Amino acid sequence: MLSRFYNKFKQTYDKIMSLPDAPSKISGGVGIGAAMDFLPIPIVSIPVSFVIARALGLNGLAAALTAMILKVAVPIFYALNIMIGKLIISGHTGTPHTVAVHFELTSPQAWLMWLKSLGKPFLLGAGINSITAYIIVYFAFRRFLAYRQDKYQQKQVTTESSNK
Repeated sequence: MLSRFYNKFKQTYDKIMSLPDAPSKISGGVGIGAAMDFLPIPIVSIPVSFVIARALGLNGLAAALTAMILKVAVPIFYALNIMIGKLIISGHTGTPHTVAVHFELTSPQAWLMWLKSLGKPFLLGAGINSITAYIIVYFAFRRFLAYRQDKYQQKQVTTESSNK
């Protein structure tokens, strides 16, 4: 199972790395995709990340692919949301907050009820973590793309020099 996930991750990574777009647009899309998985919009975060990225002039495919591959980390992201939210809201040390894990998207009202069950700590944490994830992922991925591009250009120069 782990090798299957690794192969899927590698395929998605290769798709993102081969996108024909400016590094800033690809990095922005990847950041949007990561940020959307912190928000309580299960399943629809993939198309939502695509639409938001396109509306902001970023790479929508990079956003959607990133949101898709990070789905396996959503339970961890949601736990971080609760932890950060509780930390911000006066270090809440009372009774543990229960979260409705099971939800049904049968109607907008059902989704709102599920959101309400998550509570203020989760929603606050989701907002903070989403913004933080975007910033960190954007700058880290942009730097990684610049490094990769420089390395590729150096390889091209070396190859051209040896061919002369």
